[in-house]
Amino acid sequence: MTRVMGVAGLLFGGAAALAACGSSPSPAALSPCGAAQLSASPSHRPDAGLGHAGITILLHNTGSSTCTLRGYATVTLVNESVTASHVASVTARKTPSGYLGGLAPGTTTPPLVTLKSGEVASFLVEGTDVPEGTAASCITFKELRITAPLRTSLGAQLPGCSPPQVHPFVPGVTGHQSS
Repeated sequence: MTRVMGVAGLLFGGAAALAACGSSPSPAALSPCGAAQLSASPSHRPDAGLGHAGITILLHNTGSSTCTLRGYATVTLVNESVTASHVASVTARKTPSGYLGGLAPGTTTPPLVTLKSGEVASFLVEGTDVPEGTAASCITFKELRITAPLRTSLGAQLPGCSPPQVHPFVPGVTGHQSS
């Protein structure tokens, strides 16, 4: 009888512990990160050679609540000419990965990134600095305008010899997903 009560006590205690663990919301139930709770900053420039250059953008959850990110930022790269009479801009193409980073090999679906207050996610924007075709030189973009999930402009230089790419949000500060 004592043994039965002891087992029953363990089962009840285990059920209570599981119920306590289940009290936090699932990631799917959390709200998407809004512009008011995010700040963006440029980080390291992963230059891997062979003409590839990129910049990692960090998104900091500055809000007080946990939120989620999934998918891609919308990034427009801008270069104002010396005369300021003409502005060249291009929107980065959304691709799962590129030469410098992005999603892990074989992965095409962007992950759901859960950011607690104070945590950081990142994404990578990349291009090349080798002229294509008969071009002798390339444009250098001097500003990144990020319009989703927040609206901000960052001073950052990125070469524009090939169409720039933006990769999905990933946890951490590297701009690439671990395998």
